[in-house]
Amino acid sequence: MVSDTNVYELLKRNPTQKFKRKVVNIIGRLFKEKKINYREKEWLFPTAEIVPRLYCLPKIHKPNWPLRPIVDNINTVFYTVAQFLAKILGPLVGNTEHHVTYSGELASELKEIIVKPSETFVSFDVVSLFTKTPVEEALKVVENRLTTDPTLPDRTKLHVTDIMELLGLIVNKTYFSFNGNIYRQIQGIAMGSPISPILANLYLEWLEHQAINTAPTNIKPVYWKRYVDDVLAIIPTGTVNTFNTHLNNIDITDNIKFTTESMTNNTIPFLDMLITLNDNGTVTTSVYRKPTHTDQYLHFNSHHPLEHKLGLINTLVDRAEKVVGDMDLRKVEMDNIKKALHNCQYPEWSFQRVMENRKRKKNKGHEPQKEKIKMRGSIGIPYVKGMAERIRRTLSCHNVGTYFLPQNKIKNSLVHPKDKIEKMDTCGVIYEVTCHNCPQVYIGETGRALQTRINDHKKDVTTNTGGVMTRASKTSTSSIIHKSAITEHVIKHNHVPNWEATILTKEPKRKDRQIRESLHIRRNKEKTRTLEPTNSRICTMI
Repeated sequence: MVSDTNVYELLKRNPTQKFKRKVVNIIGRLFKEKKINYREKEWLFPTAEIVPRLYCLPKIHKPNWPLRPIVDNINTVFYTVAQFLAKILGPLVGNTEHHVTYSGELASELKEIIVKPSETFVSFDVVSLFTKTPVEEALKVVENRLTTDPTLPDRTKLHVTDIMELLGLIVNKTYFSFNGNIYRQIQGIAMGSPISPILANLYLEWLEHQAINTAPTNIKPVYWKRYVDDVLAIIPTGTVNTFNTHLNNIDITDNIKFTTESMTNNTIPFLDMLITLNDNGTVTTSVYRKPTHTDQYLHFNSHHPLEHKLGLINTLVDRAEKVVGDMDLRKVEMDNIKKALHNCQYPEWSFQRVMENRKRKKNKGHEPQKEKIKMRGSIGIPYVKGMAERIRRTLSCHNVGTYFLPQNKIKNSLVHPKDKIEKMDTCGVIYEVTCHNCPQVYIGETGRALQTRINDHKKDVTTNTGGVMTRASKTSTSSIIHKSAITEHVIKHNHVPNWEATILTKEPKRKDRQIRESLHIRRNKEKTRTLEPTNSRICTMI
């Protein structure tokens, strides 16, 4: 895949530091201009230096199992900026009559449609939407939408030029590591960034508007609904190929191309629905399962919270009620759900509880609403059966919500599609440095690569010691406060640190990382001494 030189370019060096400086400069300027506040500046400031990593997922439902490329951007230099822009641009998406949010909404619409004998259903699918989206044209569409958006000042103080500067930096600098090499994506946008689906959606909204408005009357669709890159349309019979040719000529870069699928035996699949066109022109919808579907769901005896298992039942039942309109077909679907979940050891009482809860929620709409207790926040805790539930009950007494995080998954043991990050290149860690000469250890945290932080320690030690300390030099420098408790320890005792640091835990979020660092220090409270360095940050030597 990366051998395609039309899409990917091999880089000679890692550009992370270069891109980080660009982001820092822009964020600093926006803060000085008072377009972002201090909290936003702290959030947007990139601390981690992780190189984005490419991995691929096979599309097992398609012939020859083509790969879907995804770039893991989490905790990279551009990630928080992409999240920030996604919040600003997100409200622009979906403000058209052709947008579909989920299949239940579409099923509700199709119930009211009568298809004429001279019309037929057809579906269109964009080929490789993300890697084929023309970046420059998409940016022009976004800029135009922002310029004409009267609600933009309600969402941000940034000007359109500021937004476009950040957006252009992100989408034009897509890079990643794969199999030990670093590549740059020179065509399209990368799946995996929070901003990519928004950019692709906005461009397709413009493209479909152009295609429908410029189509000749004899081939113009009478119905057109799109979910990302999948389109369901009703068009005059016999015009599928003609309209598809028209559709494929709209993009001036000739990148965006659509494939088509016509009805078979008066049925056509779309999303997770099977749409059936009846002889009288009415439409019936039912749940569609691809040929690769196995009916394998979360096993009831697996070490997961009960609420996750009941939530699975509720999701399947909810889909059946919203997608399947015909009561006979709905009964068949409910029987299919029960059969599949019984095979996964779900007991009968679990279905009854879910149905009772659904009935109770429906009746709540007719009852006076009780005043909700305002929660102080919510936290995620690792799920350990029995213990996690007790912690939840305790925290709920203090108006703190909890959600459970299952820890060990089969996927974690079997699937490793991304390049491995070496220990010293890991970002966002709490680490420990031992001493060669005594039992004391140093515990610290960093959002940067561990090796970068260790190099800072080494430099500080070397600068302030300059080699072996004499008794006189130790006395003269004993009152100086240095950047790190490691330096203090070396100066006072003339000891040698072991620079092979140990990672105690990983935590990408700065605030959470600092809390975890404090907890690790408190665990060794009896051996703790704290110092107040020149940068006012407390460093600890245990």
